Order: sequence, then C-alpha cells, then structure tokens
Amino acid sequence: MKKILVIEDELTVREGIIEMLTAENFEVIGAENGHLGVELAQKEIPALIICDIMMPLLNGYEVLIALRKNPHTAIIPLIFVTAKISQEDRRQGMELGADDYLTKPFTIDSLMRTVSTQLAKQDAIIEYYLSEVERYQQLDKKINKIKHFAATREEIFQRFFEELRQSISKINLAANMLEFATSKTQKERYLKILKLECSHDTNLLHDVARLREIMTKDNVDILQQYNLLKDSK
Repeated sequence: MKKILVIEDELTVREGIIEMLTAENFEVIGAENGHLGVELAQKEIPALIICDIMMPLLNGYEVLIALRKNPHTAIIPLIFVTAKISQEDRRQGMELGADDYLTKPFTIDSLMRTVSTQLAKQDAIIEYYLSEVERYQQLDKKINKIKHFAATREEIFQRFFEELRQSISKINLAANMLEFATSKTQKERYLKILKLECSHDTNLLHDVARLREIMTKDNVDILQQYNLLKDSK
C-alpha cells in the first residue's frame, strides 16, 4: 500500500482528499500547514505528496524548495492543488520541481488520473534506477574477476620464473665447480647436475608455454573452486 501525504490548510478540502484516496486503497496522512508537511515528508517518506500552494507558515513553493533540498525527499513527486493559478505561477512551480497541478474543485477521477500518472512515472524511475544499479554491480563483479584473474595469472607465472631463476643459479654454480674440478668423479658429478638442471629448465619452459594456452579465467575459477589454487584476493 503506497503512502500519500496531503498538505492542505483547509480542513474540509484536506479531509475530502484523504477520504477519496483512502477509498482507493492508499495509506494517507495529512498535514494542516507547510511546516508540519515538510516534517512529515522527511519522517514518513511518502510515495507522493499533494500540496496546497496558499498556506500559513510555509506556502507550497517553500515546501517544495525544502523538499528538493533534502536528498531523502528530493525525488518524491509533488502535485500542487490551488483554487486558480496563472501561467506565471505554474511556470514558477515547474521550475522549482513541481510535477503537476490540480485546480480546485476537482473530481475524484481527475485526482486519481493525476495521482496514477505521477506514481507510474515514479515507479518507472525507480525501476530504471534499480536496473542501473544492478547493471553497475554486475559490471563491478566482472571487473573484479578480471583483476583477480590477472593477479592470479601473474602469481602463477611468478612462481615459474622464481623456480627458473633458482635453477639457473644451480647451473651457474655447477658450471663454476666443473671448471675447477680436478678429479673425474667431481667432473662427472657436476656434469650430471648440469644435465639435470638443463632438462628441468627445458621442461619448465615447455610447461610455461603450455600454461599460457590453458590459463583462462574459467580454468582459474575451477581450480580455486576445488582449492587446487590459492585465492590471490
């Protein structure tokens, strides 16, 4: 049930509008002046506001200005009701952010048409906003996945490069030791180390090349799903 706030200083008019809207299954609250109307709007956050223009304490234009300054009430549709209005007054209200006008006296049909139109517009705005929020959330998830994939891929290749660096260090050490080896046994030992490390590095480079082909985001996700790969987040 949508809530509507009626701000009207004339008791009979206010009660008449409340009665008509209540009969149409709206939850309706009333305020007898602009000051109280602003307070109720900020407290209740209604779906729509119907507001008289000529009122004590705060007139309709001042109410509208106050509501539009507050982010919680800024987008609430506001319909002005007035006995008569000039084109200049209408323009002033529209420039301040009024959504529509009802001229007294009005019928229940004209009231409901105006209310339904504004509520439909508001629903469309909210639906669009929510769809945009969802779209940006999905986009943010995709961006985070891409960042995560890039970080994970970098971590994996960094491990290969570190292992390759260590192996090259062993090859360099074995080569130096081979150069100064004096016995046949020592030479054979260091030569064996060189062959093993060269074979290891050849396999490692082959694995890196193969990994580049199979390292896709989906594969990373699967590995992490089964705890076969550390989550780098």
